[in-house]
Amino acid sequence: MRLMPFQSALSTTKSSCASFRFAGKPSLQGLLEQNAKLWDGNASVWNAAEESQKDLYRQYFLAPTIQKFVGSVANKNVLDMGCGEGIFCRQFAKNAKSVTGIDISEKMLAIANKKPTNGIQYLKRSITDLSNLKNEQFDTVFSSMTFMSSPGLPQSISEAYRLLKPGGEFMFIIKHPFNLWKQHQKTNGKQISYFNDNPFVYEADLTKYAKKVDEHVPTVKAKSIHYPRTISTYLNTLREAGFILEEMVEPEIPKATLKILGSQKHDWEMPQIMMVRAIKPKTSTIQ
Repeated sequence: MRLMPFQSALSTTKSSCASFRFAGKPSLQGLLEQNAKLWDGNASVWNAAEESQKDLYRQYFLAPTIQKFVGSVANKNVLDMGCGEGIFCRQFAKNAKSVTGIDISEKMLAIANKKPTNGIQYLKRSITDLSNLKNEQFDTVFSSMTFMSSPGLPQSISEAYRLLKPGGEFMFIIKHPFNLWKQHQKTNGKQISYFNDNPFVYEADLTKYAKKVDEHVPTVKAKSIHYPRTISTYLNTLREAGFILEEMVEPEIPKATLKILGSQKHDWEMPQIMMVRAIKPKTSTIQ
């Protein structure tokens, strides 16, 4: 049985990414438009990879690790910043009071809306400007694997702060900055300083997942822009926005999981993800 989205999306992905260039110093709006174009091009193949359920790393490490970290959102109003095709929104909707998903990609949201929504509200917006949403309406703001591939970090975190109720919880998960540093060097084929914050285009090879669904599929890659930032940049941006840091976690992949993944220890000698939980002070007010 063939999963057609892999094949039908190939030309879309190639054409949308081929025109991408870093020219001079583009504006924030220009970078956001480039991001939207890339993720529109990735949407079908990314969703097909998700639906194949063959990504062992996600299944045995990433998903359960994030689920444990987030905990319960029962009876809470939840905002997912950078929701993609809505995988976490659908999980939250099982017991949350309300769920709103924000994404810049129209095609990602189209896929999300074709799946069971269970009252989820999806909005096409940049996470850097959510001015259409009123102040202090969410108990929890969540973001998974978005900030490292999105410009405008201070604006996004300030929006999370504005939208949270006093005492509300902000959680985000990103590729660990050390992991991103390694990818930065591999992409450029040379040694690059950890402090080098020049954005770069990262290609995620989805071929092995595609071929488990359809062995006739050729190479399938999804491209995204990555913005290298130091750990201190993330934490200081939180502080500057007014958040109180509650915890930062750099989870190690358990040995039993490494065996399932068929990975060598040296493949995972640095943390793969970084998870951050911060609180908006109960006495805070929006100016």
